[in-house]
Amino acid sequence: MSSTVKANQWLRRFQLDITSNSRRVYANGRQQVEITVTLEPRNGQTISRESLDSLALVQIDDEGIPRVLDQPDLYAHTQRDERFIYHNATGSAPSALLASSSKSIHRRFYVTSKRPGGTLSPIYAAIWMDEDHLFVTNAEPFKSSVVIESIAPALGHKELFRLSVESPLKYKLPSDNLNYWDDEFEESVGYFGFADPRTMVVQSEALATPSSHPIYEMNAWDHALISFQLTNDYSQHRKVTVYEAGQPFTVKSPESDRVHHQRPGHLLIHMYAKRFYNRHYSSSQTKRSIWKVIDQHGNGYEVEFFVAEAGKHVSFKVNASQA
Repeated sequence: MSSTVKANQWLRRFQLDITSNSRRVYANGRQQVEITVTLEPRNGQTISRESLDSLALVQIDDEGIPRVLDQPDLYAHTQRDERFIYHNATGSAPSALLASSSKSIHRRFYVTSKRPGGTLSPIYAAIWMDEDHLFVTNAEPFKSSVVIESIAPALGHKELFRLSVESPLKYKLPSDNLNYWDDEFEESVGYFGFADPRTMVVQSEALATPSSHPIYEMNAWDHALISFQLTNDYSQHRKVTVYEAGQPFTVKSPESDRVHHQRPGHLLIHMYAKRFYNRHYSSSQTKRSIWKVIDQHGNGYEVEFFVAEAGKHVSFKVNASQA
């Protein structure tokens, strides 16, 4: 008995369809295309759990051998990564899928690509009926395939991003050592994200100094031999800290109702300064702040932050390396 006859006797339908809204996918290894495989047994037939577990997406190599999509450049996941949206094209589920019967079984796969931009990748489905019979949709009676188009990831440049710094919170608090002068504070918060409000940071990863660890710290002390201000010591402490997207953060002024929180889809940069009037010491330390920033399409960028003017100013650049 031929495999074609075996397949016809076992299955009534065996096909695959793209069920996300586009066959396109950014080739960054994160954005996905949803592919649904539909199986329907013949009357009186069943599809065993073992057969369902063997179901896979494949490509056909030059020798005609099916190869499972389990390579880094083209990989079929069984779970949707909800952080990333499908490619921004319009479309709908094909009518063949909607016409499925009550006996139909659907299995969804989520394919990522790292192939060169413009690559067209034909994909088929394969299933083992038993240990002797493998059926693939590149041949009759169930010829079915989809084609995924890989799109080169967007190139990073500084104009893609924006760093917005809020006006500082300035306030005073009584000194711990009961000096005549209150301690003076100034706190500023900067929000780093995409310049286009439709684009969001869905993941950020520190590649150097960890999140919530200062990237700049400065201590200074100046002692005056003669002072008419009832104090001889003038000291300050400054630090700059970067917080990953989504990390809880709150700073508020004790003298007003002004509050700054973490903003969705942004990294937060906290600039803190304290001036006080007692003996202190002088020191300065700067650490590198490099981040991998990923948008909702899965495209990654490498961003580096820089501190200037003794912790009063923060800038950034977008590095050439793809994240």
